[in-house]
Amino acid sequence: MTGKYFLENCQREFKQTNKNISLEKNQKGLILKLGNQKVNNYCRIYKEKTSLKFEYEMKGQLLRKYHSLLISNCLEELENLMCEGFLLHFGKLLPLEESFTDWLVGKL
Repeated sequence: MTGKYFLENCQREFKQTNKNISLEKNQKGLILKLGNQKVNNYCRIYKEKTSLKFEYEMKGQLLRKYHSLLISNCLEELENLMCEGFLLHFGKLLPLEESFTDWLVGKL
């Protein structure tokens, strides 16, 4: 399976439940945008050459639970919670039977 096929498949599956999705091509390659950039969490998956990059943007209310950890310098706990949020969010969105999500299944 190619990265392009994976992104197209994710777009088809996600469109069935949510209309806030787009698959675009820019000068660097394909980008799948999941959700709306105006909300508290927004995802992008990029195809660059032979790999995919998964990006999860958090802001607003979502960040409040992390704020005290940052101020208290509890960086390891902060990193663990943020990674957990990343994994759980993508775990709910993406088709887990795909070869490009085997890392996600392993972590979940």
